[in-house]
Amino acid sequence: MTRRRLSASLLLTTIALALIPSAASAAAAPAATHGGAAPEPVAVVSAPNALTNVNDFVFESLDVEYELGRDADGRSTLRTVEHFVAVFPEFDQNRGMIRAVPAIYDGHSTELQIVSVTDETGTPRDYELGTDGDFRTITIAVPLGQFVHGEQHYVIEYTQRDVTKHFSDTNDDEFYWDVNGTGWAQPFGRVSATVTLEPGLSRSVTEATCYQGWEGSNLACDELVESGDTVTVAGTDLSAYQNVTVVIAFAAGTFAAAPWNPFALIPAIGIIGVAISLLSLIYAGWVRFAKWRDEPGRGTVIAQYEPPEGVSLFLAAEILGKKNKAMPAEILDLAVRHWVRIRERDASWGRTDFGIEPLEPPRGDALLPDEARILAALSTSRENGVKWLKKNDTALGRKVIREAKSARSLAVKRGLRRKPKRGPVWIIMLAVAAAFVLCLLAGSTGESEPAVAFGVLSSMAVLWVGIVLSSVLGTRHPRTKAGSELKEHLEGLAEFIRWAEADRLQMLQSVTGAERRGLDGRAAGGDDRDRVVRVYERLLPYAVLFGLEKQWASELSKYYADQSPDWYSSSHAAFTVAGFTAGVSSFSSTVSSSYSGSASSSSSGGSGGGGFSGGGGGGGGGGGI
Repeated sequence: MTRRRLSASLLLTTIALALIPSAASAAAAPAATHGGAAPEPVAVVSAPNALTNVNDFVFESLDVEYELGRDADGRSTLRTVEHFVAVFPEFDQNRGMIRAVPAIYDGHSTELQIVSVTDETGTPRDYELGTDGDFRTITIAVPLGQFVHGEQHYVIEYTQRDVTKHFSDTNDDEFYWDVNGTGWAQPFGRVSATVTLEPGLSRSVTEATCYQGWEGSNLACDELVESGDTVTVAGTDLSAYQNVTVVIAFAAGTFAAAPWNPFALIPAIGIIGVAISLLSLIYAGWVRFAKWRDEPGRGTVIAQYEPPEGVSLFLAAEILGKKNKAMPAEILDLAVRHWVRIRERDASWGRTDFGIEPLEPPRGDALLPDEARILAALSTSRENGVKWLKKNDTALGRKVIREAKSARSLAVKRGLRRKPKRGPVWIIMLAVAAAFVLCLLAGSTGESEPAVAFGVLSSMAVLWVGIVLSSVLGTRHPRTKAGSELKEHLEGLAEFIRWAEADRLQMLQSVTGAERRGLDGRAAGGDDRDRVVRVYERLLPYAVLFGLEKQWASELSKYYADQSPDWYSSSHAAFTVAGFTAGVSSFSSTVSSSYSGSASSSSSGGSGGGGFSGGGGGGGGGGGI
């Protein structure tokens, strides 16, 4: 193409693009699968310009020199020198060009190394490297605020390996390479390529072919010359997104295939890491449910109405695995035993505040050590003798957390739980750590966007697995036989609470019940009513542990006639069953959420006529900047 034709082409292109806005980015099209549909072009994003489009220029020519050889292992090697001649507008539009070169070919790394970027005289040009899918982008540009005009030469030299492939349908090894690629938004006046084979390699050549045109075109190139150790091809007057593809077929076995390289197949490393993580999960499940399972108790749950002796509500909650219910249950236990009184008062926005008023110690009752510590914590910072419970009371929150941890130690000390050896935990943590490193390696060294994305997401997933396993197994203390029997006793209390009223009274009035509580077979009235109230009150804290406080408070309130119990002071003047039930339920949920005991208060070959333009490796594309 002559300079006059280029100028005319540039003028027509500028006018057309002024009328019809063009795309703002050039595509860098990856190589298609051999003989199959080529992937969509990969966009090479250009710097935006409010008045002009940086892709509005042309290439006068692209001349490429390839040196194809073999290394000591028989693997293909390629040295490439590309000489672009670009023609930019005379006004300030472009700072340079972008070239996309394949870093991944046929699923493996090409071990791309950029040797130099210069002008036609050998003077170095400034450039920056980036990643765009399977391509490395080379941005060659002058500094911001400066522009290039007219004819500019860009000479890029780089090396690659494993650029050939064996095709089973043609039973040959092929150098099937796109010269410029189908990702350019600019026309090319001429694209030529000279492939120089290392000495002796030409004896293995069986065929040389060349295609030009749009992606998928099987139109022969304008020029194809074979001479000794060289093959020269060329295409002229190529429109935007048209390409030249050279195919040189060699006898099968001429080149060794790319070896399996774990660092080139980074996604495989990530998959191995995920597999290790899944195996860790399976092993952790076996440890949790087999090796560290709870010992069986009696095997049956019998309805009970007497709480176990010498067991505080914190210890009971620990055995049941209901630590978040321990604090409200403990306060209610102190209340029904008349160590404290629970008070209500109306607050803003329809809320109700709850307070604790310590009372004179009752006769004939003694506190367990942890109960005494909770009572002491409730006796500080009082307002007119009442400690009003507040969510921001961090001091009380820390004491609750301390008691929850002490309950676990007490369970081990009393033989209700056992502390297993931590060897399996260390094995799991080391395995998860190894999986995390492998997945992180997949993301940090991946040469393609899918590899990076897979590595990042899988490492995050493995990290999450590690956190979950450490929290589940790190604090695991299986129940002993005695611990399981205590759990069955506590569940017997829940069974009694769930019974119908008639069944409960029948049990209380049975021979065994009469001996325990002094009840006869008459209907509950007088002293018998008081005894039923005492039994029901003692069970209220345990109803809280099982989430049955609303149901049980409703049953209990029926025995209070028309007055509130002395251990609960309502903010309402008149006592009602509904009011008392709602108050107890609200108290339980409020204290549970405030003082839960927790720590807190994301193909076919191109030879034989089966190939086409854009179907090989190499190529790519680029654009302006």
